[in-house]
Amino acid sequence: MKRFLRSKLILSLAAFVMIAAAVVIPLSGNIAHSHATSSIPWNIGDVFVGVSNGKYNVYDNTGALKDSVNDGQGGFTTGCAFNGGLDKLYTTNFSNTKVEVYDNAIPHTLSQTVDTAANGGSASESVVFASNGDFYVGNAGANAILRYNAAGTFQQSYAAATEDRGTDWLDLASDQKTMFYTSEGGRIMRFDVSGAGAQLADFANIGGVSYALRLLPPGDGSGGLLVANSTDIKRLDGAGNVVQTYDAPGEDSWFALNLDPNGKSFWAGDFSTGDFYRFNIATGAVEVGPINTGTGANTLFGICVKGEPAAALSRPKLFIFLQGINSSLSQFDIDGNSTPGFDAIYSRIQQQFPDANFRPYSYAGLDTNGHVQQYPCDTTFTQSLKKDVQNLDAEITTYLTTIPNADVYLVGHSMGGMIAFGELSFLHQLGKFSLANNGRLAGVITLDSPLGGVTNNGGFLADVTTFARFNCSLNLGQLISVNQLVTLFKNTGSSHPLGGKASIDGLFFGGSLTNDALAQTALAHRVSVLTIGNLRDYLYDPGACPLPKHPQGDFRDTQWLDDQSPTPIFGRDFRDGDAPCSTTTFLLGALDHLNVLTNADMLDGMMQFLQGLSPNPQTLPVETNPPPAP
Repeated sequence: MKRFLRSKLILSLAAFVMIAAAVVIPLSGNIAHSHATSSIPWNIGDVFVGVSNGKYNVYDNTGALKDSVNDGQGGFTTGCAFNGGLDKLYTTNFSNTKVEVYDNAIPHTLSQTVDTAANGGSASESVVFASNGDFYVGNAGANAILRYNAAGTFQQSYAAATEDRGTDWLDLASDQKTMFYTSEGGRIMRFDVSGAGAQLADFANIGGVSYALRLLPPGDGSGGLLVANSTDIKRLDGAGNVVQTYDAPGEDSWFALNLDPNGKSFWAGDFSTGDFYRFNIATGAVEVGPINTGTGANTLFGICVKGEPAAALSRPKLFIFLQGINSSLSQFDIDGNSTPGFDAIYSRIQQQFPDANFRPYSYAGLDTNGHVQQYPCDTTFTQSLKKDVQNLDAEITTYLTTIPNADVYLVGHSMGGMIAFGELSFLHQLGKFSLANNGRLAGVITLDSPLGGVTNNGGFLADVTTFARFNCSLNLGQLISVNQLVTLFKNTGSSHPLGGKASIDGLFFGGSLTNDALAQTALAHRVSVLTIGNLRDYLYDPGACPLPKHPQGDFRDTQWLDDQSPTPIFGRDFRDGDAPCSTTTFLLGALDHLNVLTNADMLDGMMQFLQGLSPNPQTLPVETNPPPAP
C-alpha cells in the first residue's frame, strides 16, 4: 500500500504484535459483521476488488458490478485468493492485520477470521495457497512470511529479508517451496519456505516500487512473471529481464494484479484513480476497462479472480473417455459420468489420482442448452470424423466451465482414439493448444485405434458393413466414418508404422502434418502422447484368421506412432488373445479388439505414462515395423 497511508498505522500496530498461536475468531464473538445475506452466485472469472472500508466489490468478467462483501470492521482491504477447492474466499484486512474467510456458497457468510497479528504479522496484505491447503500471508509491516494450515491454525513464521516495506506481496512457485515476493522496492526477492526456511538470491531488480506479482506458466519462474511497478506493469522473462510493459492513459499508481482464468489475460488496478482493467498478456491490449470502483482515490488495493491460475496449486485432472465404433451412451451413463467398457481404466486412474474428474465423450455432442447428449450406435457410423472432433472440442470447453485450470487427458479406444488424436489437429489448425478457462491438454492416449486408417483388402469393409447392418440397420452408403478411415489408409502408402505415417491432420482439416509430426508439434506445447496396439487384435490382421475371405490384410501397425522414447511420444504394443486366431467369423475374430481395455500390462504402462514416466518396455514393448507375428 502507498507509503504515506501506512507509516502511522504500522507504528501503532507494532505494539500489539505477539509471537503466539493463531487466534481464530468465531462469528459468535464480539466482532460485528455487516455482510448482508446474498443470493448472487460467484462464478469462474468473477473479479473481487478490495475497495477499503472493510469491503470487496464483486464484478463479473465483463466488469459489471454484481455483489459485495463487507466485514463491518472498516480499514483497507488488500490481497485476496480462493483456496484450491474454490469454496472459500480468503481476504486481507490490512488495517486490522487479519485474514477473513468468506464462503463461496450462498449467502457468502464471513465464516472465519484469523488474527495474524498474534503470530508476528503486521499490516497483512497478501495471501497465497500451497497445494496441500496451507496458506501463506505476506505482511507490509513486518519481515515475516506466515504459514497456516487449511483450518487457519498457525504453523510457522519465516524471517525474510526486506527492502522498503515488509514481505508485502507473495506468490508461491509450483515447487511448493520457492516464494517470490516484493518489498515495495525494485527487487523481486525469493525465499525458500521448506524446512526452517532460507533466503534465496533475488530473481531480479527492476527499480521503482513494486507491489503485486504473479508467476506465469509453468509457475516455476522459468516462464517469468508479471509485477505492478507503480508507473506501469512489467512482464519479466525467466532470466528476470523486462520484456514487456503494460499501461493505460492517466494511470501511474499500478498496485493490484491477478491472472484471469482464460490463461491469456490479467487484471490490474491503480490505487490513485480507483480504475481497474483487463489486459491481454501477449499483445498488451486493454480488453476490459477502465472500470471505476466509485470509491474514490486511495481505496483500490487488491484484486483476485475466482478460478485464477495459481502457480502452487495442483491443477485438477480431467479425464475424458472416448468409446469406439458401434458404441452407445445412455442418459444414465451421462448422469453418472461413466463410460461403458472403461471400468478397469477408471479404477486404476482413480486409485492413483483420487481427486481426478471423469467425463464421457458423446458422438452426439451438446444439446441447445450445452448439455452432453446420449447417442445410439448409429451415430458412430453416420457422422464425419471431423464433426466428431468438433463435438469433442465443444464438450471439453463445456466441462472446463465447472472444472477450470484443469489438465485434460483424452483416453480413446478404437475410433475414439482417432477422435482424441484428431483434437491435436484441431488445436494445431487453430494455431493454439490452450483450452478454455485456463485448461491445458496434457495427454492423449489411444488404445487399439486405427490412426493409419483401415483397409478394404479382401472384403474387410464388406464385413464391417454386414456387422453394422446387423447392429444398427445401416447400409453401406451411410458408413461415413468407416469410409473416411479407408480413405486415410489409401492415402498413407506403405511406410511403417502406418499409424505414424498417416495424416489425420490432412484427412480432417486439410493440413500437411503426418501423425508423427503432429505429435511432435503437440509436444512443443507440453502435450504427451501414448499409442498402444494389440498384436493379436485380429480386426487389424484378418488374414491371421482361417477365413477364405481374408487370405491377407495385416495392418496392425495402424495402431501406433513411431516410438520416440524417452521423449513422451510412445508407440507400444502387447499381446492379448488367441494365437493364431481359431474363430470362424469376423465378429468373433475381432473380439480381441476389446482386450486392451482390461489388459494388465496396458494399465501399468498407462499409469507410468500419467506419472510422467516411460512405460516399461519389458511389459509394454516398443513397437516394431512391420509388426512381428501374432
